[in-house]
Amino acid sequence: MLKKTCFVLFIVAVLLCAVSCKTSVKKDGLSVDGECHNYKYSIHADGLSLTLDIEGNPTTGYQWMLNTDEGKLDKSITASEPSYKQNAAPEMMVGVGGYFKFDIDFSKDGEFDLEFMYCRSWDLTDNPVYMTLTVKVEGNKITGVEVK
Repeated sequence: MLKKTCFVLFIVAVLLCAVSCKTSVKKDGLSVDGECHNYKYSIHADGLSLTLDIEGNPTTGYQWMLNTDEGKLDKSITASEPSYKQNAAPEMMVGVGGYFKFDIDFSKDGEFDLEFMYCRSWDLTDNPVYMTLTVKVEGNKITGVEVK
């Protein structure tokens, strides 16, 4: 009986670890809200433009970055530098988190993977958190987004 209980607990733990990103798709246009690695995000697509807003706190030294290393970003994709907006906070309060915003444009049909990293820019090896968006573009419009 104890072996069976331990086995069931092990299976539950494995399943919980495997499900690190949750999404919900709004039916009015292409809009996706969810959570990945405990960071809430919101994705909105209009035509060939996509906006990603994702939680973060740069006061810790960490920031979200789009991985643009050689081969990681298709040449038909244009991404602006991310902006950051702090959440509302009482006056004089420091260390408050907010949202990083990415604006990304696509210029051709296809399926594209965008890899985002949450890390310290000066130490990319310090256990970064990764989030990948797979974006499907058909007929001059974004038709799907999957978060991994």
